[in-house]
Amino acid sequence: IKCDRNTEYYAIYSAYDFAKKSKSSYELITQEDKDKIDKTILKNNYDPDFLNQTITEICKKALEDVKVKNKIDDYEKFIRIIDESEFNTLAIKLRNTLAFDIAEEENTVASFQNFIDSYPKAVETSKAIELRDGLAFNLAKLANTVASFQNFIDTYPSAVDVREAKEL
Repeated sequence: IKCDRNTEYYAIYSAYDFAKKSKSSYELITQEDKDKIDKTILKNNYDPDFLNQTITEICKKALEDVKVKNKIDDYEKFIRIIDESEFNTLAIKLRNTLAFDIAEEENTVASFQNFIDSYPKAVETSKAIELRDGLAFNLAKLANTVASFQNFIDTYPSAVDVREAKEL
């Protein structure tokens, strides 16, 4: 019921928690009890791997929900709760892409720095560093003072434009 979107009781993370606890409980019972459960499952035409399949389906639905909302906080919640690696890895990639897109939209030194600080292992981090450094150098050129260039050099010593900043 909790993983059926057509009911008022839809609560996908509760469904995930219940399925994971069911799987953990199943693993703790005796082999004799497992055999009884497995026999019942087969007798009722269920797949013996139904708990794993259920968890997979719940993860798919939860990720679909998050993708529809497309908000950083929702991806973060999914990543905290869902510990199935294939779904977690995908959610991290989607979150990072969204966060980078937001930083690009804002297109400020602060937005790129925030992305870099928040997601240092993201694929997009090197591009964010490049864009941040370029914006910071342009700000130094706009100010066109010794102090602004020195601040750029001190703050971003590995930036591509440091050599040019030293010459100006």
